[in-house]
Amino acid sequence: MKLVVSRVQDNHRILCYDFGEETQSLSLVPISDLHVGGEEFDEKALVEFLQTAERENYYLILNGDLFDCAICGSRGNVYEATMSPQEALDYCVNLFYPYRDRILCINTGNHSQRINRAVGIDVDKSFSTLLGLKDVYSDTATFLHLQLGKDRHGRRFNYVFYITHGWGNGRTIGGRISAGSQLLMYANANCYILSHTHIKNVNSTVFNEYDIRTKRLYKKNQFIVHSGCFTKSARYSIRSGLRSSSSGAPVISVSGKRRMIKVFMEAFEEEI
Repeated sequence: MKLVVSRVQDNHRILCYDFGEETQSLSLVPISDLHVGGEEFDEKALVEFLQTAERENYYLILNGDLFDCAICGSRGNVYEATMSPQEALDYCVNLFYPYRDRILCINTGNHSQRINRAVGIDVDKSFSTLLGLKDVYSDTATFLHLQLGKDRHGRRFNYVFYITHGWGNGRTIGGRISAGSQLLMYANANCYILSHTHIKNVNSTVFNEYDIRTKRLYKKNQFIVHSGCFTKSARYSIRSGLRSSSSGAPVISVSGKRRMIKVFMEAFEEEI
């Protein structure tokens, strides 16, 4: 794996990785919404999941809300916190340090932005810097470009992902999912990854693309993936009548032998 491009343009992080012509497949595991330091953090589920993800050609995307960051005035109760923000930062650095060579990008989330707005400290940026990964951090969203394998004509396979923590937290599943469909109007990508809603879900859509070279129409598939979480029911969510969370994370597999994306939703087994 080689990081070919890392830059910020129009407030987006742009990353391009070349995995080599010999790579026939790789998998992305988007992890988000841990809420470390909050009473709802499910440490056991996360640790077990990370051990399961220790496979060849498996790479992590950290997509925000790693920390709970409850402060006075936030929805979470600071007096119910299990760690201070500093303790939560130290915990996450120690937890993910062994995986730092597998982390492709890190995005911020709304929870850590509480502290940023209050005192001007970007906890996610500090986390990325302590891991030696400040060049793959974004405080907004990331365009992730992957190159791998080649076809019989020697042409590389390219996949573009648009990754953002997301927004919106409706009471219905449909309300939460609809936020992802809005990304189709904002950025052009093969796959969109967003979090925040605490549900695991994948939708696919197809549109016709006209090729000016061949004068033909081609169907282009796009996937919208919601990354789930690693939390139990929190007191504030029960009081607010919010739905229970979908613990875990999906696995997104891309091929270096032919253009193909697959999404596995449960324990690396269920193919969608």
